[in-house]
Amino acid sequence: MLAHTMLGLALLAQPLFAATTVTVELEDFSSVNTFAPFTVVSDSTASGGQHIVWPTSGNSQTNPDSSTSGSIAIGFLLTETATVSLQARVDLPEATDDSFYYKLDSGSWNTQNDQTTSGWSSMTLSSFSSVAAGGHTLVIKAREDGAKLDSITITVSAGTISRTLPDSYEDGNLLAFPGAEGLGRFASGGRGGSVYRVTNLNDAGSGSFRDAISSSNRIIVFAVAGVIKIESRLVFKSKLTVLGQTAPGGGITIYGDGSSFSGASNCIIRYIRIRMGRGGASGKDTISIADGNTIIFDHVSLSWGRDANFDLNPSSGKTIHSITLQDSIVAQGLQTHSTGGIILTEGTSVIRTLWTDNNSRNPKARGKLQFVNNVIFNWVVSAYILGDTTGRSDGIMQGNYFIAGPESGGGTLKSPTSAYHIYATGNYYDSDKDGNLDGRLLGEGDFGSATWESSPSFTAPSVPVLSAQAALTYVLANSGCSKWRDEVDDYLMDEVKSYGTDGETISNENELGLTNNVGIVPAGTAITDSDSDGMPDSWETANGLNPNSADALQDANNNGWLNIEEYANSLL
Repeated sequence: MLAHTMLGLALLAQPLFAATTVTVELEDFSSVNTFAPFTVVSDSTASGGQHIVWPTSGNSQTNPDSSTSGSIAIGFLLTETATVSLQARVDLPEATDDSFYYKLDSGSWNTQNDQTTSGWSSMTLSSFSSVAAGGHTLVIKAREDGAKLDSITITVSAGTISRTLPDSYEDGNLLAFPGAEGLGRFASGGRGGSVYRVTNLNDAGSGSFRDAISSSNRIIVFAVAGVIKIESRLVFKSKLTVLGQTAPGGGITIYGDGSSFSGASNCIIRYIRIRMGRGGASGKDTISIADGNTIIFDHVSLSWGRDANFDLNPSSGKTIHSITLQDSIVAQGLQTHSTGGIILTEGTSVIRTLWTDNNSRNPKARGKLQFVNNVIFNWVVSAYILGDTTGRSDGIMQGNYFIAGPESGGGTLKSPTSAYHIYATGNYYDSDKDGNLDGRLLGEGDFGSATWESSPSFTAPSVPVLSAQAALTYVLANSGCSKWRDEVDDYLMDEVKSYGTDGETISNENELGLTNNVGIVPAGTAITDSDSDGMPDSWETANGLNPNSADALQDANNNGWLNIEEYANSLL
């Protein structure tokens, strides 16, 4: 029920304040992960006795989307649609060097630049018209050093504004969906765009999945289920939400080639299977990202890559950051180059995911990687590669279980160097392949020459950490496209549950012996959807919506998630 999955205004906690104007002291955000390198300075002339400043070091951010550092997210709630006006109390000594960015929700960045003040002054910023009732986020981000920022005042033209937000928000930012975690958890996807209904299993053309992902700003739902056989790679655009759980029957399997998210940002990908296969492009990956940020993959099953299954490897001059892979499966990269993948980014979280039957790179970790509660099974040459480079990398490794399979010959924690800084707790290794789960705790000595840290060496969001044993149980029951597990994922889970006696890498997907290589995916029964907005009549009626009016893009209970998202969330 909608009332159970999102908080209506009447159910919100008592607001911190509710009026037509609120003033926010920016130093109050100093404990938030993205605050640094802003610093707090004591100042008796500042309104709260302190101000914040970007350190004077000659640094600047010319692309506000290139990093999450130096940003403040101010969440607020409106009771009515209104014009939102902004004023900032600032001290800008130099017009050419003191500036900052700001934006509302997922809108475009505004730049405050080329103005000076004589000491502290109240500066009028842009206004935003027709801002809907509900939760919103104002983001302030540093641009050039020297700007002193004291406070932000937000004024609304109608209704009231308060700083209390529904539990769909964290640190003032709207979560991608309930249970979104890690560095990609704030991806906004196609929210604010249109709904696209996939109505056939064709490789291309109107109503196909390929057509659905060909334009940005879409929330994609499915009126069909089954196998989409593709003849060439899929290229995902930015600002897409793929809600695979809306498919009837056994859901969606994409088979025949891989996919690219290079150049994409702000994507939410949930409950689909991408199985590349021997017929896919040689030397390519099931999923590859060479340039992109703020993407969350949730309950996806990835297999049969001809190079890698999940490869995050930036092209020259590009960066990748704010990626999450959670509750997923990365499996059976095809020999002779069978790999889980490289993860070389400025910030990725991999959480509660199964890595199995990949020859090596489970994963190869460079840059900054948060690796929590994963299960790694039946690697051949290497499981987790600790950088294998002289360049600095940082890892957080908590509650993972490494289980040797029939082909595992060592390399559990491979190629460590002192350049790899690792914070590791609660990780287990079962090496004996005897059919019993009886692993031992991995300690500092198991990480070789890697630099051992007593606390995380980079900032990552808090994630609930299960014991390695509990993580294994969870992954076996829930990982991958598990709303309906297909025969491939069942096959993989049975291997893992052998605890070392069964499992093998493959060079061709036909070695599994399944019908059409991917097994049978039942079509199920399509929903009755009179207004074709992606939500079934019965659900709309039960939740007080009109089944004869396309209202999928409205936010009935004002918590930030649209009605179509609420419906998709209710299926899980």
